[in-house]
Amino acid sequence: MFPSVASRRMFLTALIALHLLLITLAVPVSGDVAFYFQREGSPDDVGEALFGEEAGALAVQDFEDPELGPDGADLTVLPVGDVEFGLSAAYPDGEPFMPFKWYVPSFYFEDKLYATVLVSFSSLTFTPQSEQPVRALGAWVYDDGGALDSAYRIDVAELDGATSHAVLENEIPLDGSYHEIEGFFGVVSDVGIAEVTITAIDPVSGEANPDTFEVDHVRVAEAPVVDESDSPCVNPRGKPLHRHRRHKCTKNSCGHRPHRVKPGASVP
Repeated sequence: MFPSVASRRMFLTALIALHLLLITLAVPVSGDVAFYFQREGSPDDVGEALFGEEAGALAVQDFEDPELGPDGADLTVLPVGDVEFGLSAAYPDGEPFMPFKWYVPSFYFEDKLYATVLVSFSSLTFTPQSEQPVRALGAWVYDDGGALDSAYRIDVAELDGATSHAVLENEIPLDGSYHEIEGFFGVVSDVGIAEVTITAIDPVSGEANPDTFEVDHVRVAEAPVVDESDSPCVNPRGKPLHRHRRHKCTKNSCGHRPHRVKPGASVP
């Protein structure tokens, strides 16, 4: 006796649901990234200092190196210490935008935004291209979008495919010239960073803003090479991390931490 049409449909529906569930479980949707934010105008925020303590030795790119090219030079590759990043940017509709360096005489904020900066529009992505994995990345962000007052969403993809995000938004209005320092962001991943994207967003809707912004004093820390002879380590999701040699073990065990947000951050 053959099953009825209704029974076969119910079986097929259950099979599809199970398949979708297995797919969902196989895709990591949140990672082990620690976010450190310091909002301009918030004196109690100490995210930059905490980032420095957690990241350790940092290389800094302040865009004053003449080898980066003259003012207006397009930058598709950015060296920071021994690490090279591919740079890409895009308008909200996905059309590519070419990030470039530029001298701004009004930028005299020591160790934040000073003289020469990297200019982008709407979104900017840093993709490490060096063999040695990157553990930490941070930078100062300047809102330069005319009448638009943006917040900045920071999206991080880790080497194991997990993703995380948080939002940098200061608590002060745009100045009379519609400009402001938004603040500092830093991200740290013991798994290793595959990509970091900064996106200017509307603070209310969360949608991408057609907004110019600048970054300066980009800070980077590499992850030490892991000896494959070490005992295996797993992340908080129970996945082994030594398979790609892009994992850092610290202290007396794996230095993993759960997803967390430091002062000045918000998660939509």
